[in-house]
Amino acid sequence: MAQDISTGYGSRLKQLLDHLGWPASKFAEVAGITGPTLSAILKEETKNPGINIFVNLSKTTKVNLQWLATGEGEMFNSTKKSTQTNEEEFDQIVFDQMQSRINELKEMLETQRYTIQLQKHLLEGKSMGDTVGPLWREGVIFSLN
Repeated sequence: MAQDISTGYGSRLKQLLDHLGWPASKFAEVAGITGPTLSAILKEETKNPGINIFVNLSKTTKVNLQWLATGEGEMFNSTKKSTQTNEEEFDQIVFDQMQSRINELKEMLETQRYTIQLQKHLLEGKSMGDTVGPLWREGVIFSLN
């Protein structure tokens, strides 16, 4: 299941910033973003801040990617944890996010395929009585005639 990073990340980044005691400008630089972008992220005006920010912060501060992305676990990786485990966590988070995006794209493609079928059907001028097959679009079933 994909991890939801669309809520709470601003407060976690603020906690990390406070814990580190860094000025916002240094924090933004390490994260690879601008000051205004950091401000928008801290206020959660940005729906998805992007995984690159999390990776940059994790590499520099050793913050736990799982905590940063979801709020689960400890703020920092234990010194006993290997970098490979950290990389595996990151890989899983990236995989989950990519899988979610792939599913969204599949749904979009399916909608486009049905739209093309409907347009083709309409262009061929077939009567509405000759049902070719069902069409699902935005929650409504159409019959292709």
